[in-house]
Amino acid sequence: AWIFMQWATSADTQVLITTLGGGTGPTRNSVYDDPRVLANNRVGPGTTRHLGVVRESIAQDMGSEPDLPEWAELSNDTIPVRLGQYFAGQFASAQEAMDDIAKAADAIVKA
Repeated sequence: AWIFMQWATSADTQVLITTLGGGTGPTRNSVYDDPRVLANNRVGPGTTRHLGVVRESIAQDMGSEPDLPEWAELSNDTIPVRLGQYFAGQFASAQEAMDDIAKAADAIVKA
């Protein structure tokens, strides 16, 4: 598994996946600036035109978790339990389940 991970995340493999696969965002930051990737910044198969937006979104908008002290409780209990109840048929509709999640989340955050 370790050897596969080394291969799959190597710069050369990431360039191939990005340019031949046409759509995946590389997992290595250096690949975004690789000349082989930049050469595909065009319309067509293997396009990398979207990677500028992907890179910007990762840098500016992505975080591992919301900056909310109550997030652990919400993400480990409140939300998954109610989603499980919905899939088990304990709510009449998805809207009812979402409304219940919102109500519970509001109560936890405001507590």
